[in-house]
Amino acid sequence: MKAIITLISFMLCFSAFGQENDSSLNLIFTGDIMVHGDQLKSAWYPDDSTWNFRVWFKDVEEILQNADFCIGNLEQPLGVKPYKGYPSFGSPVELAEDLKKAGFDVLLTANNHAFDRGKKGVVKTIDVLDNLGIYHTGTFKSQKDRTFNVPLILEKNGIRLAVLNYTYGSNNNADETMLSVMKTDVVKKEIEAANIIHPDKIVAVMHWGNEYRSFPNDVQKQWKDSLLLWGVDYIIGAHPHVLQPMEWDNSAENETFVAWSLGNFISNMYFKRTDGGALLHLTLSRQNGEVSISDAAYDLMYVYKYRDDNQHIQYRLRPVQMFMDKRDAFKADSYDKMIKYKSLADTVMKHNINVPERKFKTNTYE
Repeated sequence: MKAIITLISFMLCFSAFGQENDSSLNLIFTGDIMVHGDQLKSAWYPDDSTWNFRVWFKDVEEILQNADFCIGNLEQPLGVKPYKGYPSFGSPVELAEDLKKAGFDVLLTANNHAFDRGKKGVVKTIDVLDNLGIYHTGTFKSQKDRTFNVPLILEKNGIRLAVLNYTYGSNNNADETMLSVMKTDVVKKEIEAANIIHPDKIVAVMHWGNEYRSFPNDVQKQWKDSLLLWGVDYIIGAHPHVLQPMEWDNSAENETFVAWSLGNFISNMYFKRTDGGALLHLTLSRQNGEVSISDAAYDLMYVYKYRDDNQHIQYRLRPVQMFMDKRDAFKADSYDKMIKYKSLADTVMKHNINVPERKFKTNTYE
């Protein structure tokens, strides 16, 4: 009996050791989630007085749902009327409900539009996300709330991440106890607090940079250097509304990753290079007790706008690789517009370091 118990104990220990050293975590980061006025008109169905954003995500939700954590930048308050687009955004709670159904697990809220509905909008957005069970960080109800909830901890498959989220500022007067702003002393202090709890990795999602610029500016570069020096491992950027390069440095003992900007996830923007963005896929794996990136890649995304059979304006996110050579899946000249978007995006993504585009073949990704 003693021998059997010893054997079982050994097997349990071996199993635990194997799980620790073979575990992996699949992450997806998206660009800016924006809802302009025309999109609100599209999502409103007056016949039954309902909001429905779900069709926007039909072509991409299977990809999003396959991630352990799908993380997006929510660039508007929720649930406080009037519901409007630019320049002062506000969307109904149904947007968050449909984002969750599409596969989003985490929504980040530190951005220049966080206070578009004032403190009431900040608090209501937090309540909506809490009620839906969506993880969030970037805005807070109070300093006490911020102190207690920073950093956001994401843990699954034996891998633990600390997530921080900051913005360069706000378009409206903001209470900086309620909004994570890029202030050196505050950011450094919160990174130190994250390090104290010993996560496997620290991720900083930064709302920064110049709008419509395809490469990082000097301020972004200075912040990148500081964040890495203070202990951040991976940096994900938002705000420019266009793609900027991605860089995975796996040559050093302590690897680093920066995606300068993921562009737009969903929006009504049709300036040059703004009608799409990228899904960033990161796979983290534990080997010999240490966690690192084992795979990094991206999917180009295009925002397809059209009129359905009822002449209702619709938006659909189209993974570009999935819809290459499928002209019949588009109306009017939208397929050509997608190809033009890819061509422009490729001129930026060719500057990536160790982060290729995923290839789609025979109804699946390679």
